[in-house]
Amino acid sequence: EVSSMVGEADYMTLYIGTNDILQANDDNLLPIDEEGLNKELKRYHQDLNRIVESIREKNADVHIAFIGIYDPYPQVGNVNPYVVKWNEVIQEVQTEFNNTSFISTDDLFEDKRKEEYFSDGLHLNHKGYELLAKRIAEESNL
Repeated sequence: EVSSMVGEADYMTLYIGTNDILQANDDNLLPIDEEGLNKELKRYHQDLNRIVESIREKNADVHIAFIGIYDPYPQVGNVNPYVVKWNEVIQEVQTEFNNTSFISTDDLFEDKRKEEYFSDGLHLNHKGYELLAKRIAEESNL
């Protein structure tokens, strides 16, 4: 059961947000629905707080590494400002809790051929997850 695993964990990663951006824009990034994205960002902030509070109820000592999100569509060019806002919210929530860290990923796939690191337009493939895991390990001193 996940709940008991949280209670026994020494280290956790929390990596959520990209799907929230897409869903707030009707799963389509053209055109950008600024009002919908800003509304979703407020809900995301509340949800992220609730998730961390729930983790802390089960395990007050676990280190939580908040993994920042990256722009899955840098070639489109209009999503990055929202990725920046989402990452700011992640960092804001992260600083509200003790024994946490933030690991930036917004530069991870810059200047890389997308088809090498993604299984589709959004989800990482094995090579993409290896790159992400390496970043997490480096930033976490694991």
